[in-house]
Amino acid sequence: MQSSSFSVSGHDVFSEKGKLDPWHWKWIDAVAPVDATPATPRQALAAAAASGRMRRIPVGVIGPREATTQQLATAEAIGTALGRIGLTGV
Repeated sequence: MQSSSFSVSGHDVFSEKGKLDPWHWKWIDAVAPVDATPATPRQALAAAAASGRMRRIPVGVIGPREATTQQLATAEAIGTALGRIGLTGV
């Protein structure tokens, strides 16, 4: 897996690819401003979500008809983590 480094300035997310356009989910040419601070992928996603400009793309998780106890616990943990950074799930 390729590692990326992110930085955040306000609610704007930057990487070596430029600035994240959170509506189109693509990188546009830009250089991070001097006030940008290093961010983890989770912090970068949280900043994009907090901007109010992020398009929410539906994601489906498909599994067996009858989930095991472990699968249910994992799904709940993932949903909780996504909710904490401002993403919604259905």
